[in-house]
Amino acid sequence: MTETKSMKVSTEQEQECIDSMRDFGWEFKSSQEINVKDSHLESRGGSLYNVTTSENYVKLVFSRDTNMPHYAELKQLENTYYSTLAAQPSPISGKTAAVLFVLLIFPCVLYIMSKTKQRKEWEKNMAEVALPAREKARSLLG
Repeated sequence: MTETKSMKVSTEQEQECIDSMRDFGWEFKSSQEINVKDSHLESRGGSLYNVTTSENYVKLVFSRDTNMPHYAELKQLENTYYSTLAAQPSPISGKTAAVLFVLLIFPCVLYIMSKTKQRKEWEKNMAEVALPAREKARSLLG
């Protein structure tokens, strides 16, 4: 019996995917580049905009004989490989970094700035009010 599998990959990943699948006993059958463009109208703030989205990928088709030698072991190794690959943490995107900055770093900077301002006000009060009061109290005691 033969099993087949089709995959969508970026054009840059096409050869890497073919090589990887071959390592697990898959035979490359076909490749088809897909270029899809969609255009539609959207209303934003009372204005009408033409929005165009595009998608470009390669559809790869593979087949594998389920009666081939070591089929069960190859299938297990393939599952292990791809589940480990899928668990790779994604890098922080620019948007995520911006959100983290706004939610974490920016408030910390504001907090530090406010504490610095409070500290300066306290030091001024100490110099102008508290220390003179202490000096006056000392002079009253003699």
